[in-house]
Amino acid sequence: MTALQGTRLPGVRVRRGLAVWSAGAAYLASAAACCVLAARSKANFVDLHVYRMGGAAVLHGGHLYQLRFAWLPFTYPPFAAVVFTTLAAIPWGVAAALLTGASAVTLPVTLHLALRLPRPRRAPAAWPLALAAAAAVIWLEPIRTTLAYGQVDILLADRAARAGDGGRIPAARITGPRRSGSQPASPRRLVRGARAQTR
Repeated sequence: MTALQGTRLPGVRVRRGLAVWSAGAAYLASAAACCVLAARSKANFVDLHVYRMGGAAVLHGGHLYQLRFAWLPFTYPPFAAVVFTTLAAIPWGVAAALLTGASAVTLPVTLHLALRLPRPRRAPAAWPLALAAAAAVIWLEPIRTTLAYGQVDILLADRAARAGDGGRIPAARITGPRRSGSQPASPRRLVRGARAQTR
């Protein structure tokens, strides 16, 4: 009986590998088409513009919470502005491609993490399902909107999924600032606030 199971094991691995590659190819084609349409949409990565605006305030100076892109203010904590300096320091096209690509790669990973939370030992079997589901999910309105507006929601969802083992994410690093009569933050205060949060 053991020998019979041993002869079946390679076949199971081959079928599983084929399932992963097939689902991966389907997701790659689906994600590429969706990302192209997102780049051509009227949303014009407006949230990415806001992120870069906050990062530029740290790099070049400015009152972070007085800045506007069109009518949109920067509503994220100082720590986020420091993180967004990476997006502000690179050319616009590179920043848009980087964020879109990172979101597209992260989506099936996040679904995989969610699928294996109840049964961690069955993680390999969850990959084909996660990739196949992502090929369809990426066309749903919340995901398409995230890509079109250049938002970081998928990246935050991935971080939340990784915290599913009991870890916690500091709320101040995800939500916007809760200010009451506070003065706009200067770049120096931004860096100090970010360092204080990382300690």
